Amino acid sequence: MPSPPATPALDALLRDIAGWRARLARDVARRNPGITQRQLNELVQGTIDQILFLRICEERGAAAPGSLQRAAAERGVYHALFGESAGAPAVQIGDEPLREILRAVCAPDAPYQLAAMPTELLGQVHEQ
Repeated sequence: MPSPPATPALDALLRDIAGWRARLARDVARRNPGITQRQLNELVQGTIDQILFLRICEERGAAAPGSLQRAAAERGVYHALFGESAGAPAVQIGDEPLREILRAVCAPDAPYQLAAMPTELLGQVHEQ
C-alpha cells in the first residue's frame, strides 16, 4: 500500500518529533551513561509514541480532558503519565524535555489536531 501524501501538518509534526526525539535522547543519555543505543532509541520512540497516543485519546474523548497538561505540572512527569510500572524504573528521564513535548501537543499551543490525522499518517510518524 502506498504511503499517504505528505501534508503541511504532517511535515510540521515530523519536524517537531525529530526535535523532541533529539532533545529527549540527549537528556536520557546524559542521565543514564550505561544505556545502550538500542535501549535509548526504544525508550525515546516509545515515550513519544505513547504521548501522541494519549493525546489522540484526549482529543477523541477516550481520556480525561487535560490529563496530559496535569501530568506536565507534576514532578516526575514520566511516572505521572505512565505510572510506576512504565519503562525501566532504573532509567532517569528529566521533566523538562517531556514538558516541552506535552506543551507542543496540548491545546491551545498545538499547531495540529492529532485525532484528525488519518491512521496511516500516524503510522508514518511512528516509522520515522
